[in-house]
Amino acid sequence: MTRNESPRPSRRHLLIGLGGLGLLAAGLPGCGGGPSGGALPCRAAAPDGPPTGHAAPEASRWPAHAAVGWADGALPAALGSALDARLAALAALDGVVGLTAALGRPGLGAWCAGAGRADRSSARPVSADTPFWWASVGKAFTATAILQAVQAGTLRLDDRIERWWPAYPLAASISLRQLLTHTGGLPVHGVPAAPAGFGPEEQIAAAARLAPAACPGSAWSYSNVGYMMLGRIVERSSGRALGDVLREGLFEPAGAPAATLLTPANLPADLARAHVDGVAQDPAGWGGVQGAGGVAASAGTMLRCWQALLDGTLLDAAATRGRAERLYTMFGEAGMWYGQGLMLAEFSDTRGRLQRWLAHYGGAAGLNAVTAWDLERRCHVAVVSNSAAPAAAVALALLETAEPWLTAAA
Repeated sequence: MTRNESPRPSRRHLLIGLGGLGLLAAGLPGCGGGPSGGALPCRAAAPDGPPTGHAAPEASRWPAHAAVGWADGALPAALGSALDARLAALAALDGVVGLTAALGRPGLGAWCAGAGRADRSSARPVSADTPFWWASVGKAFTATAILQAVQAGTLRLDDRIERWWPAYPLAASISLRQLLTHTGGLPVHGVPAAPAGFGPEEQIAAAARLAPAACPGSAWSYSNVGYMMLGRIVERSSGRALGDVLREGLFEPAGAPAATLLTPANLPADLARAHVDGVAQDPAGWGGVQGAGGVAASAGTMLRCWQALLDGTLLDAAATRGRAERLYTMFGEAGMWYGQGLMLAEFSDTRGRLQRWLAHYGGAAGLNAVTAWDLERRCHVAVVSNSAAPAAAVALALLETAEPWLTAAA
């Protein structure tokens, strides 16, 4: 995808998109785990965490509550046709295998479509209903399950992980709040590119043998291991599988029962394949990440989930807004901040205008995803690519295509 063919977000967007599950993140500042066998001179956890980098978005910009069926209505036919054409053009670019996307605004309706191939080796096409793995976008849902348990009184944000892993280094200093915000100092992963069958507990055990990336509460440092811990905490505190908790507590209330959590035993046959250099990849390893990002869904299903996550359907207003109350600068660069399983992105669009998204990005080898609420256009967008095509660039192209209609309907 070249600069002339589609809008390109800043470098940090591409890094997050391509490195969402740590495949690139290990090479980014402040994101890799420490060397094996080393130790940081950590004392007590920092009581308030590292300095925040951005104020929370104003409450008036968050999406208003909408009925669960809001996305059943179609966008105006002319807008739908324009979006279909734009997505097809993007999917035809060199290096792109397949794309699925959805865009919608409560009160106006929603659009979703697919283009290209779900599996190049079999020429299977992408449809609007094709499920894709969304990689680290799933962290937002793991965080929601934790916050629902906090709201119910089952867990507390200040609970320490020693309750579940008493032998983990510095366990008495690492809180759930820190895991949610990537400020617990855990390594990005225990074993990079782990083989199939290497699940969360194996990753946690491997990470325990590494030096921390930072002292707990002292710095922001992206960690898949931390979110694997959160997924296991949901399971161990509830006595239920994470997939069941997400289905009953999030997907079904959001009107998105087709969403699912991938596990080694749950890899849908019609799941789109990731592609590296045009070659379809085996999805067997995707089922082992779970809490760190194991959700599979169509783009339209993801759109429904994101609205429910932000509009108070899944959490009360205080807990929902609280996810962005303390936002930490990601990877040492201004423009991306992380809260509780939620990112705030600021960047310039192709006309030089400041844009803000409440979003989460995800990625792995041959896969790139983003789902976002555009605070300026007041619109949801969700895009996933099963190649290296940057989902954020596709999302921005679709938003700019829709802008005349969105402005007229405001």
